Amino acid sequence: DAARRAFNEAWRILEEHGTNDPGERAAILSLEASYMKDIGEFETAEAALEEALGLYRAVGDGHLQGRVLLQMGEIIGHVAPERGISHIRKALALIDANKEPRLDLCAQHALAQFLSDTGHPEEGLAVLDRARPLYQQFPDDLAQLRLHWLEAKIAHRRGDLTEAETIF
Repeated sequence: DAARRAFNEAWRILEEHGTNDPGERAAILSLEASYMKDIGEFETAEAALEEALGLYRAVGDGHLQGRVLLQMGEIIGHVAPERGISHIRKALALIDANKEPRLDLCAQHALAQFLSDTGHPEEGLAVLDRARPLYQQFPDDLAQLRLHWLEAKIAHRRGDLTEAETIF
């Protein structure tokens, strides 16, 4: 309830004090979509992100379009993995990896994961292998844990249970 009230307040403030910059509206839509995902409203979250995507297209910001497409892919990919893959592939074409290399890593990771989850572990492994230099750029525990988890998951999907168990 508190989160819903906070978003209602954000929309009120935007209406009363906003600058009419479409990016302000898109930013709130993106945050609200994350909330919608957390409460299980995947299709509603995707619709909000479609609106945010349209706003970023209108201002010509390809990087932020990529960011939203990645978010859409990660959200809808849990319900419709093939659509998630499509969104993530589009996101990768728009994300400025020099501007946000960690975002690029997140997109590569999500693509490899969804490919593996949809019965294409070899393709997922190829994406993961291409992303290894990105993982090396981020030696923090969380990034490395995500790498090993994905390696093990792909090994399991490929039928190499011994390798998966060793990695896990």
